[in-house]
Amino acid sequence: MTRREALAGFAIGVGVGRSLRAQESTFSSRIDVVNVNVVVRTATGELVRHLGIEDFTLDESGQAQTIRYFSQEMDTPLTVGLLIDVSASQLRMLDAERRASYVFLEQVLRTGGSPDHPDQAFVIQFDSGVNVRQAPTSFRPSLEAALGRAESPALESRFAPGQGTKLYDAVVAASEQYMSWLHGRKACILLSDGIDHGSASSLAAAIEAARRADTLVYSVLFYDSGAYNSDHTDGMRALQRISEATGARYFEVTRKQTLERIFTEIGDELRSIYILGYTPERSGSGYRSIHVGVKRKDLSVSARAGYYAEGGGPLTDPHAVRIASVDPRTARPGDLITVSGDGLDKSSVSGLLLSDGARTILAEPLEQSATEIKFKAPAQTEPGPWLGGERRPHQWTVVLQTADGNLLLEYAAFKIGIE
Repeated sequence: MTRREALAGFAIGVGVGRSLRAQESTFSSRIDVVNVNVVVRTATGELVRHLGIEDFTLDESGQAQTIRYFSQEMDTPLTVGLLIDVSASQLRMLDAERRASYVFLEQVLRTGGSPDHPDQAFVIQFDSGVNVRQAPTSFRPSLEAALGRAESPALESRFAPGQGTKLYDAVVAASEQYMSWLHGRKACILLSDGIDHGSASSLAAAIEAARRADTLVYSVLFYDSGAYNSDHTDGMRALQRISEATGARYFEVTRKQTLERIFTEIGDELRSIYILGYTPERSGSGYRSIHVGVKRKDLSVSARAGYYAEGGGPLTDPHAVRIASVDPRTARPGDLITVSGDGLDKSSVSGLLLSDGARTILAEPLEQSATEIKFKAPAQTEPGPWLGGERRPHQWTVVLQTADGNLLLEYAAFKIGIE
């Protein structure tokens, strides 16, 4: 098989017009900077939005770290994934979930981001399979249409052999298929009774995937008390574990705590996130614990408890493959694009792909050196019917295939005009 055939096979394999499974391909992302999403509250639970870098402390595995990067929510793009349980036990709640989701997206996607990096969302439904209803987009009508298409299985298939609720697989798919590609604020909202049946992934694997993708998972326990399965203790515990492990919060819908009110709380929190970044000097792979603190005694912090370091070499390797910029940031099919960075020569980078979250296509390098790769934006970057109705400039992400066969996922998007 040629390199072109192998890359084309990958491009076909990551299409989203099918049920998603945990990808078997090896994905890598060199960790030069570890980012931590942080939410700060007062003793009475009020959100604190006006702290500076000097107000925080951070250590990794007990060793103090220097916070080198700091931003607040208005400085960074937001990606939200709605993961909706559409199994038989959720049938009577779907309309309420849709209504609340419409309002939530209207509220949360209204701020943050920029023309180059807009806030965006995607919709995944899960039952006996995991299906993408909408890939990441900021186009509101597409998201509303996707929510309208979320539906429970047909009556005759609800109790068929092999049916189930693949909650853990949904978290893994959202994390690996989308969140691992993106930087900035990333959060999934998991609407479910928490019961998993039939996932290929375990609860621990779902938590690990979300942690690797640096994604908050807000869990909302929402179930039909009249459904055939009314004992949700195990589901509640599973959802609590996912949220706590990723630095997010767990909610339960009640008469007083409505879904609309819960979504409002999540939205407020997402608009109050601080992002702290540091460069660890320790080498090696494996899980590293993280502790974030604030110097004011009357405040408390919510943040993820750790991350997974990849590879065995120093994390601060100055010769690591990386993308520093893509120029121009606005282009049309056929225009010359220059990718600048480090370690981009043919001995380190063997292939170049472009992805918009729904499609992955090949880009043929015209010139390649250690610091630059030049290519023409392929004709396929024009939007197709799979993005029908979209009227904003379309956004692509550069994906490098390294010489060892791994894919280096770099957030370096540029726009393709679609006038």
